[in-house]
Amino acid sequence: LLGHLDGVWSMRRFALVVWLPISLGMLVVWFWARRADDADFLRRARTGLVGGWLGTIGYDLVRIPFHLAGHNPFPPIRAYGVWLSGVPFSTPWTDLAGFLYHISNGITFGWLYSFLVLRRHWGWGVLWGLALETIAVSTAFGEVFRIRAAYSALSLAYAAHLFYGFPLGQVCRTPERWGRPGWAPRLVFFLLAAWFVAAWQPVGTQPPLRAGEMVIGPRALYPGWADRPLGSDWAISNRLSEPVTVKIRRPSRPLTETETITLGPGQRRVLRLTERGVYQLGLPDHPWRSVFISVHNDGDYRPDIAAANARR
Repeated sequence: LLGHLDGVWSMRRFALVVWLPISLGMLVVWFWARRADDADFLRRARTGLVGGWLGTIGYDLVRIPFHLAGHNPFPPIRAYGVWLSGVPFSTPWTDLAGFLYHISNGITFGWLYSFLVLRRHWGWGVLWGLALETIAVSTAFGEVFRIRAAYSALSLAYAAHLFYGFPLGQVCRTPERWGRPGWAPRLVFFLLAAWFVAAWQPVGTQPPLRAGEMVIGPRALYPGWADRPLGSDWAISNRLSEPVTVKIRRPSRPLTETETITLGPGQRRVLRLTERGVYQLGLPDHPWRSVFISVHNDGDYRPDIAAANARR
């Protein structure tokens, strides 16, 4: 993910060339440990799996009320699915892929913790979660998604990592008490995945889309996330029978600074994407979720604020 945002490699290519072989290698090691009856390795692997899984569920559940209140704590997960799939815009399938990647991240960090810190106080798990968020904020992730500039989002991110680190720390504190997850965590996991896929647009309502196009209506804004090269055009089409006002937040502008355009029924406007980073487009007069556009220059998504200000 970090290499993708920095323009070092594409997330899809890295997944196919590096992540997939390493994952298969991890399975081989796991089966070898079972064959060799390596009790310590298996205990740490199982504990990290359960702790990372439960921690990620806690991390997500605590953010859902903020989503319902109109905030946007989940869009990066949708971006993961688009970048992993290598497609120009999100669909329910890419949303599911992004969610599974997000869960796998939490499990992997749980494994790292369980192999480094086992049977320690749960506070070490909390510190681990806060350290992970600090690392993310200090890298291109915090720059591209503008977490450093959005203090409310930054506070929520750190608070959510408390709910990741606490379950992880508790599980790793007493690994003998934790075997396979029961039915309740599994049910919560599947309900959470289903909710995430349907949380932005009703499933099955997305109209036929082309790359570089945003459609307003009839039941939502489509797509939820799109990926475009720098300098390309972004078409906005109003499919409603009423005029709408679209609010646009550019990557280089302060979060409180927006611009608006008005489209009549059936009208279409074109926006030139002249800045790297993430654009946000929404309808202030509708409860629908925003559309986010990640714009890159040869794979580099980091906003160039100085260059953008010079063009103004």
